[in-house]
Amino acid sequence: FEQLEKLEKYYKDLEILEKALKEVQEIVRNELLQNINYYLSKIWKMFYPYKDYKDLRLIATEDDYILQFLTSQEKWIEVEKVGSGGEKTIASI
Repeated sequence: FEQLEKLEKYYKDLEILEKALKEVQEIVRNELLQNINYYLSKIWKMFYPYKDYKDLRLIATEDDYILQFLTSQEKWIEVEKVGSGGEKTIASI
């Protein structure tokens, strides 16, 4: 019975650790994306000469990262779906 109590305590400790790790991961991921997007925006504005896509950002989904353009209508759209070869090349810098 004593061993079962120890295992239950270990299990609770692991649950706490798992929750803490997820929270830290979210904080680090958000900070990383914020910094990446700061520089993506600067680079995009330096190299993209047209007005149809005003900005570029990277967003995180649960499974993936997605590059998006900001259109002149202030709507974010996926680069992969609408970008030309040249636009995708600049976005990949």
